[in-house]
Amino acid sequence: MTYNIDFTGISGKEALHDYLTDALCLPDYYGRNLDALYDCLTEFPECEIIITDTGTLDEYIALIMDVFSEAAEDNPNIHLFFI
Repeated sequence: MTYNIDFTGISGKEALHDYLTDALCLPDYYGRNLDALYDCLTEFPECEIIITDTGTLDEYIALIMDVFSEAAEDNPNIHLFFI
């Protein structure tokens, strides 16, 4: 499975978590915070996550990208790419 994440035009914590919930097909119990995102990602099956448009990131998106990186280190099923 491949997930394409593009943060273009998305700002604010609520909008970001709404977007990630849809883009990653996160479960209903997703807590919509950084810890919950990490927990969900570390349970992902084999997949590619491609993150694009990382040039104009706000501070919270930068934190989210750190979560993706940490989860990919801890979950060998995630193949993470930044484009």
